[in-house]
Amino acid sequence: MYGRLVKRAATYEGYLGIEGVRNPDGTGVAAVYWKDLASIDAWAKDSEHMVAKQKGREIWCSRYMIRICKVERAYGSPN
Repeated sequence: MYGRLVKRAATYEGYLGIEGVRNPDGTGVAAVYWKDLASIDAWAKDSEHMVAKQKGREIWCSRYMIRICKVERAYGSPN
């Protein structure tokens, strides 16, 4: 599901990239970067993304948090 959604998100106007991290048990977190709030809203309404969010709540994560933040500056080595 993760891989399909990453490919699908990349087709949207305003998609800038994703950074994901996984634990050995398969749980993880991802930061998805978008150009603006309109791009975020469009992605939130994507039909496959909506199904994934529903499955996520029902199957994978009973608790989760979405944060929409503005990156003012980034520096350092990503690896």
